[in-house]
This record gives sequence, C-alpha cells and structure tokens, in this order.
Amino acid sequence: DAAKDFAALWNRQSFAFQHRLAHHSLFSLEALRAVAARTPKYEGFVHWQNGKIAVTDTWEINTGKRLSLDDTIAGIAENESQVVLKHAEQDESIGPVLRALLAEIVDLAPAHARDDITIGESIIFISSPRRVTKYHIDLEANCLLQVSGDKMVHVFDQTDRSILSLEEIEKQCCGNQNAAVFKPDRQAAAKTYAFKPGMGAHFPSLAPHWVENGDNVSISININLELPSVHHPLRSIYRFLQ
Repeated sequence: DAAKDFAALWNRQSFAFQHRLAHHSLFSLEALRAVAARTPKYEGFVHWQNGKIAVTDTWEINTGKRLSLDDTIAGIAENESQVVLKHAEQDESIGPVLRALLAEIVDLAPAHARDDITIGESIIFISSPRRVTKYHIDLEANCLLQVSGDKMVHVFDQTDRSILSLEEIEKQCCGNQNAAVFKPDRQAAAKTYAFKPGMGAHFPSLAPHWVENGDNVSISININLELPSVHHPLRSIYRFLQ
C-alpha cells in the first residue's frame, strides 16, 4: 500500500499511489483560469509554452503563436500548449487543499525524510491533448498527481549513469534547466505509468522523466520537496567544480 511504499522507496525508486483529488471542482479548467489570473506575474511564478514540442526541446521554445496566459488556458483544448502555475499553495482558493496535501505527503514520508524536508512547493500543470512535457530532471523529490485527463509518464533510474551522466547533473546544479539529455536508445529502460484521474506517482530527486498526454486536456498537481541533505551538497560540489 501507499504507506509501505513511501516508507520503503521514498527518494530511492519511483512508485505509484492513489489520491482523492480526481475531478475536484477547485481544479477544474475554469477554476484554474481564475487562479492564473490571481497568480503574481513575477519570474518563477508562471510559465507557459505555445505550440507543439518534442521530448528533446527546451523549456523556452514556443513553436506556435505566442498567446496571453488567459487565452492559452481558455483555448488549451486546441492550441497545443502547456501552462505551469508555480507556488500554487499560496493561492487563496486552492491553497488550503494543496497545503493539506503537502502535509499528508510529508506525513507519509519516513521519519528521517520528514526531518530533512525544508521547502515544499506545489505546481499546477495544465496541458493540451497529446502535448509532451519535455524530458528533464528536478533536484527536488516530487509527487505528481493526476486530477483530470490521462497521460503516460516515463521515469528513469537516477543512479544509471548510462541514462543520467555526472556532467548533466553538474549542469543542472549550476542552473541549466535543460541539462538532461534524452537518449532514445535508453527509452526501454523507463518505468512507464499510465496515469488516470486519481493516480499519482513519486519520483526521486534527479530521476529523469517525460510525459505524453492522452486525448483530453490534462490537469495535474506536482508537489516538490527540497531535501537539504541531497540538494545542498550537490549544489555546493558541482558549483565548486565550475
């Protein structure tokens, strides 16, 4: 069950779990359009891409006509786009639910991990049908929860150096968010999860992953957790090597 997996596999291997937020009214497309309108437009709070992308593209690329944030969300079913709303736990409407979710995930983590978590952040992903989320890594450990729509999530072993090199980790620690390089010949090594509403998965820190949506608009919640025992040494070592 989820409690056993969290205790045994936390930040070591990816694993799936179930959650209760499937089709939650606070995370409907219209509700999130209002959340986006309230989200501060500071750098690091909101990001959106317009146009179809490939798994190997960068976060910055826009292959389609550049739309406003509101127009992107309003037309997300047709415009082949993705919206990322960061720090969503600060929102007046969905914040309480996300903070409760964050607390529940922390409680499920093993005791040594709970003592190690210093920063928890929630991110909302709103994505067009058949949209790809590029191959990437996160320094944080995270949990991805599907609210509506479906997707295939491909997660790789972060300890396999034929998949993730030390050079890629170094570049990520130095601030290059496009550091991870997709290796098509290693795709078969991925653990693939067929996400439906109500399903979630935990990804360890640095576990490479990419996502391909199904035939409907996808809405998902990502909980990122910073672990000083992992991140501070990584950042210090690799920045020193620069």
